[in-house]
Amino acid sequence: MSDKTREQRQAATKLLVAHLRKIKAGALVSYEALEQVSGWEISDPRNREPLHKARKILLREDRIRYACRTGQGVVRMTDGDVVADGPAAARRTHSKILSEQKKITAIQEPEKLSNEELDRTLRLSAHLGALAAGTTPKAIERIVDRIQNTTGLISADELRRLAIKQLSAG
Repeated sequence: MSDKTREQRQAATKLLVAHLRKIKAGALVSYEALEQVSGWEISDPRNREPLHKARKILLREDRIRYACRTGQGVVRMTDGDVVADGPAAARRTHSKILSEQKKITAIQEPEKLSNEELDRTLRLSAHLGALAAGTTPKAIERIVDRIQNTTGLISADELRRLAIKQLSAG
């Protein structure tokens, strides 16, 4: 982390938010351009805190999403990019769940755990197992199919209108 002050990091974040808000969807913004805007050495991965915070703010406040382009900068995602990232996001989620499941099994001497600790561990393990089972590509496909099959009472146009309304509500 940089030795700059909190106020300097906050100021850099505000400058980045203002700049990135103006970028058109699909456009790449180089790390060099971001450095010029913010006065922050963003090309060094250890100094990207203001950029990370700016991206979070833009997503939260404006539903603007940026993706990293390794060694280049960030690109403002189009709506199509956001949709296309869905399966990759599901894979990342599934991998993270599996990783956490492995961590919970790293107990060396389970017989030394109190009943409360053992119960908590078993509950968490079961919870992670259920999440893992529900995030496989096959499970996601089954869920989507089931949703499509149970919407027989609603037209495809009405479903689309509701989806657009929900997405617009943010």
